[in-house]
Amino acid sequence: MSEKRIRMMTKLADFEQRNRKLLQNAGEYYRGDFIGIRLLKNLFRITAAYLLGAALWAVYNEEAIMKKLNTMDIQGLAAGLLIAYGIVLILFLTLTYVISAVEYYKAEKKQQTYRNMLERLVLEYDHETSDRAGRGMKKRNGKQGGTYHGNIVGL
Repeated sequence: MSEKRIRMMTKLADFEQRNRKLLQNAGEYYRGDFIGIRLLKNLFRITAAYLLGAALWAVYNEEAIMKKLNTMDIQGLAAGLLIAYGIVLILFLTLTYVISAVEYYKAEKKQQTYRNMLERLVLEYDHETSDRAGRGMKKRNGKQGGTYHGNIVGL
């Protein structure tokens, strides 16, 4: 093995270790699926947080809520809660969409960098193998050894 190839393999392994999750996400999902899954997860999280917040608000403003219930303004109370929920939902899902799209874009760039590094390593291996094959032919003509015919496993 050449020292250059060992350095390339070390850099590749380090890059893969540092960016494992991003590389996995970009490789597993299409962009729409990646963003859709994140939006769905955050929809449930936002709904749970909003319900918890609404319950805490209701406990804190119990007296005002009872007055509204006594005046039969249930529709106004429900409409206010739903409008607030809609605004919170739109705001946070838009934020989730933007963050997820940027993250996916970064993951795709990292994956392309990884592929380029891997391709350079394979080219270096091929170059080294062809050098060995050339030397093997010379040695064989000089009544020595043969050629090396191996593969990089896992690439």
